[in-house]
Amino acid sequence: EINCLAYYAAEAAYRHGEAWRQDLLAYLRTNKKLLTKTLRENVPGLKVPDIEATYLAWIDCRDLDVAQPIQKAEAAGLFLSDGAFFGHGRCIRMNFGTQTARLEKALNTLVGALKS
Repeated sequence: EINCLAYYAAEAAYRHGEAWRQDLLAYLRTNKKLLTKTLRENVPGLKVPDIEATYLAWIDCRDLDVAQPIQKAEAAGLFLSDGAFFGHGRCIRMNFGTQTARLEKALNTLVGALKS
């Protein structure tokens, strides 16, 4: 159950939040393009499927010569979702719903980790 404050907050969001929602979607699209372009161009063999309806990118590392990509990422200081949890041990999942500068830094770290 929700309290009355939550009800009014939801009502305000539905009535007045469309511009914010559209801005958010544009921001997420930009981050998704940055992630996809950066990884596809800088790590040959890496696959980043086109995604819809989420801000979690699936990164397929199976064609790389990297046995445990999640361990490489963690050793570099990134904490991503291990694809093993989803049945694909040589895949990782990365959240791009963050500040673009933070995403750029994380992508540079990931590229370096997977290339080393």
